[in-house]
Amino acid sequence: MHNITSNKVCAMTIDSSNKKVHIYIDNKLEYEFPINENRIVKLPGLGSVEIKDGKYRIINSTCENHLCEKQGWNSNLPVICVPNKIAVVSHSSHNKMIITK
Repeated sequence: MHNITSNKVCAMTIDSSNKKVHIYIDNKLEYEFPINENRIVKLPGLGSVEIKDGKYRIINSTCENHLCEKQGWNSNLPVICVPNKIAVVSHSSHNKMIITK
């Protein structure tokens, strides 16, 4: 945990070493992996999700326009493939940033 305080502004981040990548298909949680373990997850008939160096992305998608692949790498925001109904989301119950003034 890190605290930074300056002129009545306080920011606190909490260690995210327990952060997970959740892969949803058709609104159902199908896979969960630690974000810090590199791997490629094959989604039969849909494409793959690559997790590497604390980030994730959709690759080899079977959708027509490949907008999901163009979203690129992310570590905090969801990566979505609407045609294939895939959502890749990072999650941690302890990954929070609080900023107060």
